[in-house]
Amino acid sequence: RGRPNAVLLSDGRVLVTGDRFLDIQALTGKAEVYDPATGTWTPTEDLSKPIVDHSLTLLPDGRVLAAGGAHPLNINQGDYTSAEIFDPATNSWSPGPELAELRSHHSATLLPDGRVLLIGGIGSENMGTPLTSMEFVEP
Repeated sequence: RGRPNAVLLSDGRVLVTGDRFLDIQALTGKAEVYDPATGTWTPTEDLSKPIVDHSLTLLPDGRVLAAGGAHPLNINQGDYTSAEIFDPATNSWSPGPELAELRSHHSATLLPDGRVLLIGGIGSENMGTPLTSMEFVEP
């Protein structure tokens, strides 16, 4: 994997998403879960699209929010305003809330009320100019 993201799940496993160096003919939103207790990798359902430079945030209920990001090839594909939610109980992804603007390379912080604060990053509409904005996401 190139430029992946990882998050520790509530049960001690690790969710890993994103890959910059996938086969160009088979770009997918591949995700896997690593179990350090057994040393095994288990594929999950794919995200809806290929992705890198996104954030992963463990939510209070044990699900994971994958927000923003960019297409791995970043050639006329741009950044994403979408979010998806991973449910470790079913190893599946579902659509999450739309972001207010295109955002990749950003920071994400879980707030005490369950919202996720996204700060900064890069938006492709800004021609690589860093974003100075922030937004709240309610998964």
